[in-house]
Amino acid sequence: MKTEELIQHRMLNFRKIGGFQEGVPIDLKRKVNLEKKDLSITKNILDEELETEVEKLKQQIMETKESFYGTPKLDLDEMIKKLERDVHRDTLRQLKPWA
Repeated sequence: MKTEELIQHRMLNFRKIGGFQEGVPIDLKRKVNLEKKDLSITKNILDEELETEVEKLKQQIMETKESFYGTPKLDLDEMIKKLERDVHRDTLRQLKPWA
């Protein structure tokens, strides 16, 4: 639904459930909530602009995924191998006095 249709639909539902009755005076506190809001606040963004923004965000996500998963994987493999070598070397050092 478009924004205007949705507002109209909600208004009719509000009247249907008894939130508003024609001809009956309304309490001022409730009237403030019933007044129409400034429509300039709720500007409709063009669908094309939204689609371009979505495409830009998708591209940024893909770029970050590629940069995150692409090169650091090699660095992680190297770090794991280095840690394995260090652990192996340390265990050999610890076992030498016993041999």
